Amino acid sequence: MDNEFFPTIAQLVRWKQAKREQMLPPVLTAGKIMTLTGCDGIGATKGFMGGSRVICDPAPTNTDRDIVVLVYSVPNAQYALECKGWFGNSEDYGIIGEEDFRSLRRGDDNIMLVSNPEEYGAILAATCIAMRMNLTEKKDRYALFETARLNWR
Repeated sequence: MDNEFFPTIAQLVRWKQAKREQMLPPVLTAGKIMTLTGCDGIGATKGFMGGSRVICDPAPTNTDRDIVVLVYSVPNAQYALECKGWFGNSEDYGIIGEEDFRSLRRGDDNIMLVSNPEEYGAILAATCIAMRMNLTEKKDRYALFETARLNWR
């Protein structure tokens, strides 16, 4: 059998490295956010998939799915999501006031609502860095995200 169609170990290592170097989490459009949340009234402008399922390689399968969304108004988005069965997350980070950031949960999904574009950018940048560094330890990811969120202001 001809092996030209089967990748060598060296090719697999290069492909895996190339994937890691892309450093971008899956981006979400407003339509995709509506599909994931079951709610079209949250005022989402854009979002991305984050958390350990995106950051870690290999990705864990026993964790929640994190969705980070930039919205016009966190309280309005929170109300709309609560009407669709989402509820406040006890792991809310609480550094920024409730008007700027809120985390809600439904099943295995965790949605982080952010209304400040600069904070959204800091969370996206931290996600890209964590992906690049393959931060598999939760305490390391937490420290990176806390630093990013504290310094966006």
